[in-house]
Amino acid sequence: MHNLVAWEEHLPWLEEEREAGRIDRLGVTHYSRGSFDELARAVRTGRFETLQVPYNPVERECERELLPLAAERGLDIIVMRPLGAGRLVRRVPSAGELAPFADFGVRTWAQALLKWALSDERIAAVIPATSRPGRAWENAEAGSPPWFGPAERLLVERLVDANQ
Repeated sequence: MHNLVAWEEHLPWLEEEREAGRIDRLGVTHYSRGSFDELARAVRTGRFETLQVPYNPVERECERELLPLAAERGLDIIVMRPLGAGRLVRRVPSAGELAPFADFGVRTWAQALLKWALSDERIAAVIPATSRPGRAWENAEAGSPPWFGPAERLLVERLVDANQ
């Protein structure tokens, strides 16, 4: 249910499609924190398997209710805007500032941001948008362990704050 558009009206039909095997999983998403209460209400119905929300070191509103709720209910969580719609990669920390992430296979700032989200054990996948197809491989490299611990995640958050 993209952006919750008429989700209650469409859900019965989509459930029928799922039962018939034409749809594998149902998910619900919204990009705006102003809709997170309604998104939580949809998750509480128990009729969805996937939740997609914006999540990055700047957009963290979903941590309060949605991530714990989805994890408690066993939903896979997909992150949209892990790079802040490109805003977080406009200013890049120096090579020296990125050096602490080298042991995690991180070579670029975008990889550090992607690994920041993926290091949250509740997150199943991230969807980084890019205007350059060549970056797809670079982004994919962030999707493998080792994952960041709390110290590395905090360092990413501090670098985001310093580079805003």
